[in-house]
Amino acid sequence: MTFLQPILLAGLPLVALPIVIHLINRWRHRTVQWGAMMFLLDAKRLTRGMAKLRFWLIMAMRMLAIAALLFAFARPLTSGWLGLAIGGQVETTIVLLDRSVSMEQLDPVSRVSKRSAALTQLSSTIQSVGSGSRVVLIESAENVARELDGGQPLSESLETSSTATSADIPGMLETALEYVTANQTGRTDVWICSDLRENDWNANDGRWSVMRERFQPLEGVKFFLLSYAETASDNVAVRVQNVQQRGAEGEREVQFDVLFRRESGDSVPQTIPCELVINGARSALNVELSGDSYLLQGHRVPIDDQQEGGWGRVEIAADENLIDNTSYFVFADPPVHRTVIVYEDAQVADALRIAATAPMDAGLSYEAELVTADRAEQIELDNTSLVLWQTELPDGVLADQLQAFVASGRPVIFFPPERGGDNTMFDIGWGELHESDGGEPHHVTTWRRESDLLADTSSGEPLGLGDLKTDAYRELVGDTGRSLARLDEGVPLLLRATTDGGPAYFWATLPVLGKSTLAQDGIVLYVSVQRALSIGAEAQSLSREVDTGSSAAQSIENWQPLDVRLNDVLLSQRWLNVGAYSQGERQVALTRPEAEDLANVLDADQVNGLFNGLDFRHVEQQVGSSGALTSEIWRAVLAVMVLAMLVEAILCLPERKEPVPA
Repeated sequence: MTFLQPILLAGLPLVALPIVIHLINRWRHRTVQWGAMMFLLDAKRLTRGMAKLRFWLIMAMRMLAIAALLFAFARPLTSGWLGLAIGGQVETTIVLLDRSVSMEQLDPVSRVSKRSAALTQLSSTIQSVGSGSRVVLIESAENVARELDGGQPLSESLETSSTATSADIPGMLETALEYVTANQTGRTDVWICSDLRENDWNANDGRWSVMRERFQPLEGVKFFLLSYAETASDNVAVRVQNVQQRGAEGEREVQFDVLFRRESGDSVPQTIPCELVINGARSALNVELSGDSYLLQGHRVPIDDQQEGGWGRVEIAADENLIDNTSYFVFADPPVHRTVIVYEDAQVADALRIAATAPMDAGLSYEAELVTADRAEQIELDNTSLVLWQTELPDGVLADQLQAFVASGRPVIFFPPERGGDNTMFDIGWGELHESDGGEPHHVTTWRRESDLLADTSSGEPLGLGDLKTDAYRELVGDTGRSLARLDEGVPLLLRATTDGGPAYFWATLPVLGKSTLAQDGIVLYVSVQRALSIGAEAQSLSREVDTGSSAAQSIENWQPLDVRLNDVLLSQRWLNVGAYSQGERQVALTRPEAEDLANVLDADQVNGLFNGLDFRHVEQQVGSSGALTSEIWRAVLAVMVLAMLVEAILCLPERKEPVPA
């Protein structure tokens, strides 16, 4: 419970006024022992207990009436979910708004999205509580702190509209922490509006522990989580993958896969009607979905020989989330998949060369260039799709070149050198070498199966990391990034660094005998290298795919839309929504992040653990809920006062005396 006029609660000591008056009256009337009355007192001894109970009930009712009057004047706010402690006036309210794809899930009846419901309820709460001079918005798309007009509803701001992006909740909390410490915000409420999707919260991210440690010393900061964890009962997401232009003159075609995911996990067969648009030409197809997912693999559509590239769109009928019903793609002649391998161990280089040049697709060209460590400064990166680096981490000009290479969207995979060295790349360096010395090898206990290099195959089968054996690994020190696989001691085996642009990966072991079975088992190394190679080749291509909300997506603001429907999208909002755009010969398809199609949510225990040690309240809501988070209850408090006065009056009535028989 909290109060709009908490200063009036200073009058609560007046509750003791009835007791004070009673004590004064007792002091005014002295007790005189009178022998004749002692017999009467003995006669009433049997009823003394009931009289005392009646007296204390009368006193309690009088005190309750005074307390209720004071509470009513203080204008209390309460809710069935909030157990807020009585506190002072809020000086700053910081709103962390999740604008990810999943927050656009609609209530089947009201057709209101999770995001809209959160904004409506939170705006009402801010206005009723009177949050003070500052309302600060930190939304997931841009993750910057903006001060808003406290009288303006949050839903009317362009920065709170829908997007096709993902969210980074720990990153948003870091921004809130920076704002609080830089502006000395005083009594601050931090409201987090989210649907608790695992990919947005990154519960295993090392930033959570740092954030908790830095927030704990700050006085007056409270956290409230307004969550909508309810999953959709009837929602299907569509995604186009593996788009390729094939064939010679007269036989050109575009080939692609279409993945359908059903959020409810229902096994009831369902027919999904789809509209397919290729370079403006429309066609229709129906897909039978009988499980939680279906992959339409290798779908081919003939195209005009005169066009060297093009664009397309796959769209399904409206359901509980309109944002994931459309997937755009672009296509052009594929570039050569070229890999540069910088090495100090020839056996490692040979294993990496085999993994990089064994064709995953017979229609593509693969090349690999091997460069020894002493010639690393001579590498040519202009036409390179992937760099595999197995020597000491570079510094100086070479480090700058690799950073620019990653910034262009092309990946680098680092493997541990013979000696660690002191250099770092992307805030990660090599630590101590750990060897089993003939003992039991280390095994992989967990890995990220939903996305990235170690994701399950298109058929849903997991990669065989459970059988991988590691006899030696080198520690990864510095910024932890995102761990894609961990050994049995919790040590990262494959790490994705935090970068701007393309990905940078670090394997903690080598694919040679005596270090690991990466080369012998083959499949894990081969798939991870080929997937990274595909990312780099796509970044090189005249037609490429970019995640919405990424830094690469911001550059298309002034590009020309390929679909006339996209003309209605504001220039400033293009990079946050799916679409297809061109500039000269180059084409870009903006697609929602793949992890947004996954419906896994955090449970209450996981959420509470993330805020352990902080002043935290969890407010659970449903999409269709229209009730306010808080409401004034002074009328109910006044009713309690009146009821207490009535009970006190009844108790004060004189006792009815029984007639004495003659």
